[in-house]
Amino acid sequence: MHNLTGNHAALWQCIRSRKAKGEPCNRSVLRDDMIAMVGENGRKGFTRWLEKLARDELIEVDDAGEVTILGRG
Repeated sequence: MHNLTGNHAALWQCIRSRKAKGEPCNRSVLRDDMIAMVGENGRKGFTRWLEKLARDELIEVDDAGEVTILGRG
């Protein structure tokens, strides 16, 4: 597993959980999940955390904001 901070790991778990349950998995619902978990820091850090997961090639975010797991996790 990549070297993820607590917040990156929490976001990664949200993504994996939503995908496993077949639930919507896009920027909007994930941001709401993170705000629910970590409060206002979830709003402030969300984009940075999501971009790190994408840079680490764990996920891909399309132009519509849909998140796809790339299978390297």
